[in-house]
Amino acid sequence: MSMLEYYLKGPNRLVLRKVGELSRISSALDFHFKEESLFFLEYYSARLGIVKINFETKQISGNTWETLEVAQSASYTNYHYTGFLLQGHLTEVAKEEILVKVIEDLDDLKIENMVLKRSTKTEFLTYISSKYRLTEHA
Repeated sequence: MSMLEYYLKGPNRLVLRKVGELSRISSALDFHFKEESLFFLEYYSARLGIVKINFETKQISGNTWETLEVAQSASYTNYHYTGFLLQGHLTEVAKEEILVKVIEDLDDLKIENMVLKRSTKTEFLTYISSKYRLTEHA
C-alpha cells in the first residue's frame, strides 16, 4: 500500500512524495521557495529520472536513469547498480514522461494547477498540510 506524505526541509523547502512498499519513494516533488515565491521545482520519478525547473532563469534540466542494459554493457566483468546517465542529457520526450508520471503517481491535479499558477509558499503549505501526512525526513 502506498502513502502520500510531505516533510519540510528548512524554512524554504517542502517535499511531497509517494512512498510504497519497503518505504521506497516512487515519486516526489521538491519545492524550493524564496520567501513566498516558488523559484525551483524538482520532479523525481524512481522509474524514469529527475526534471529540474528553475522558474527564475526558465532553465529546465535533469537526468534519466541508466537502463539495466546500459549498466550490463558498461562492464562485462563486473555488474554495477544502475544510476544517472551522467553523459546523457534530458530529451524532450523523457522530460514529458517524467513530468506526466510524477503528477499521475501523486494523483493530485490541484498540485499541478498550483504549480502552473505559481502559488505562494503559504498556499502550497496550507493545501498540502490539509491533505497529506506530515512525516519526519530520514
